[in-house]
Parts: sequence; structure tokens; C-alpha cells
Amino acid sequence: MPRHSGGEPLRPIEILHAAETGIGGVNSVVIGLGQKQIGRLGEGSVHVLVPRNHAAEYAGTGIVTHVFERRSRSVRSFVAFTFCLAGLLLKLRPSFVILHSSFAGLAGRIVLALFWPWYRPVVIYCAHGWAFTMSVSAQRARIFAGVERVLARLTSAIVCISEAEYHAAIRFGLPARRLHLVPNGTPRPDGAPCPTPYPRLDGTINLLFVGRLDRQKGIDLLVTALTNAPFLPISLTVVGRAVTDPVKLERLSNITYIDWLRPQDLAPYYAHADAVVVPSRWEGYGLVAAEAMSFGTPVVASRIGGLATLVEDGVSGFLFDPASASELHDVLSGLDRETLMGMRTAAFRRWEQVADIQDMERRYFILMQSLAANGHRVKEIASAADIVGSQAESR
Repeated sequence: MPRHSGGEPLRPIEILHAAETGIGGVNSVVIGLGQKQIGRLGEGSVHVLVPRNHAAEYAGTGIVTHVFERRSRSVRSFVAFTFCLAGLLLKLRPSFVILHSSFAGLAGRIVLALFWPWYRPVVIYCAHGWAFTMSVSAQRARIFAGVERVLARLTSAIVCISEAEYHAAIRFGLPARRLHLVPNGTPRPDGAPCPTPYPRLDGTINLLFVGRLDRQKGIDLLVTALTNAPFLPISLTVVGRAVTDPVKLERLSNITYIDWLRPQDLAPYYAHADAVVVPSRWEGYGLVAAEAMSFGTPVVASRIGGLATLVEDGVSGFLFDPASASELHDVLSGLDRETLMGMRTAAFRRWEQVADIQDMERRYFILMQSLAANGHRVKEIASAADIVGSQAESR
């Protein structure tokens, strides 16, 4: 076991992830990153706090799961999260706390500030999409940004998941010295053969949408485009459900709705789709696009946020302006299976270049080493960076 200069053994590193939800893109990031961290630090080193009704998502991941009660985003859920996090901090005293989303970032940093006189871990915060870049009024955007600037003082590092998120943070006055660009990533598929879940009708293009059926994700834009073009040879499969801001959707004969699927059950849908559509109105990164491209599936996406740089227009997919009702219609009308098939290699290569979770975990590892070495650490640990480095070298 590593020892500090006094010769006393140092306690093992523990990482605590905390999130307000255990489904969707944030959940995928936490599981993927957590499993890579376990591979580096060992079993029992990574913990997560998520809602009780989402805990099943973590079964078999190796991540130690803790739960709080949450039925919706409410004051009651906020209080439950706060008390459960405080209890875990007292029990585990983790070396690193990684807060995911604005809800966890607000509650978590307030709680951690109360512990500062006795215990100060490395605190990393990732908004997974800034509230001040969403479709809100200018006044609300200024308020959200002001809150983030205040809370930044209680944070060792703020992770931005795309270049667009980083530049937005700078533009709204967040301290540049705390901002770190760590693009999201997704795991490499296992490559196991799987049968197609789609009926193969001659000339039909199989499109896939994965995500919340909420206004942010733009599913209504996609359904409207198909409603206005009933003769397009397109079959759409929608995987997900409404969570926070549901929209009314037409029930068309060429659209199939499926509830959330586990990653292993979702894989055949990604692998065999002709294209995945990500029509978000705002998006910090666009994890669904990265997941699709890891299977070599091209993406039709909004030209916003991280999607605008992840998808190469005309190479690994197509981009459109979500504010233009005609652009998405024009893109869908111009799709053909031969062109999409020709994009598959480029889509996979793009994923390898910019969205492999190995690179995301490596960047987190380097960031955590740097923070620990520069004094952002639990007082009982003389050099968390030495522990991380020595344990990594032993593997």
C-alpha cells in the first residue's frame, strides 16, 4: 500500500459519483466512466448515488450503488438527495466526488461546503448541458449563469463535455482556471453478431430515435416532419419515454414506440438502423449520436452544441437547423440507403477519433492526478496522485 512521507499507510482511493437520475445520457456516462475507473483502481473503489427507482440500471456494473427517493424533480427529491449525500460523505469520506447535472451540482456543492472545516475532497462538477444555454429568457440565463459562477468557488474543477459547452461557459463568465474540456465518450461495442429488430421492407429506410420524449430532445420536430411527408419510405423506431417536459406526438402507422431498453438490448437497434436521428433543440454533447457512430451508424442531427462538431455534415451524417421546419424535411426526403451505407465507415472512424470512452477516462484520470497534486485533496491523503499512479502501474 502507498505511504506518505511519514511512513503511515494511505487509505484507498474511493470515487463517489452523484446524479439526480439513473437513466438516459448521464447514466450512460457514469456507468461507462465508473467501469473504466474500477479497471484502474480496483473493485469497491467506485460508488454512485442515484434514485432508488433507477438503481437496477447499475446491476452487474461493479459500481457500488446507493439510493435516494425521487419520483420527480421537486423540493422533496432535492432534500432526499441532500441528506443521502451527506450520509455517504460521513460514511465513505471519498477522495473524489463527481457531481453530474445541475441538480446534483447545486445540492452537492452546498453540502460539501458545510463539511469543509473537517473534510475536503476533490470536487468535480459536470453540468452535462448548461441551463443558461437552453431555450430560456435572457434574464433566466443570466440568473442561471450567476448561480454557476457562485458555485464554481466551491468546486475543484468544472468539466465541459464539448467545445460548445466550454465556450459558452467562458462567454457567461465562469472562471476559466476551473474549466476543463473532457468530451463525453461511449464504450466500444463488443462486436457480437445480433439479428436485426427491424422488418426489412423493400426500399424502406429504418430510422432510430433514442432518448427522452421531451421538448429538449426535439422528438416532436421529427414526428411533425414525418407527418408532413406521409409518402416518404421511412420507418421510425422511437426508444424512450417522457421524463420532464413531455410533448404531444402524433401516432403514425410508420412509427413504433418502445420503452427504455438496457444497453445490451439497444445494441441491435443501433447496429441495424440505416441512420439515427438526434433532433435536439439544445444539447451539450449528444451522447446518442456518439453511441450510434460507435456502431458505424450515420447520424442526422441538429446543428447545435456538441452535435455540430461530432457529426461531419455529408461525411458521417447530416446536420440541419432545428429552428427550420423545412431543413429536417429536406434531409429526410433526400435520404437513401446506399448513401447511408457508404457513410458507415466514416461514422465509425469519427467515433474512434473523438468519442471513445477510453479517451474520456484518460482525461479524467489526468485531471484527477493534477488536482490532487496541486492541493485539491482530502486532508488524510498526502498525495492522491501517487496512489492513483502507483495503482495504475501495478495493473
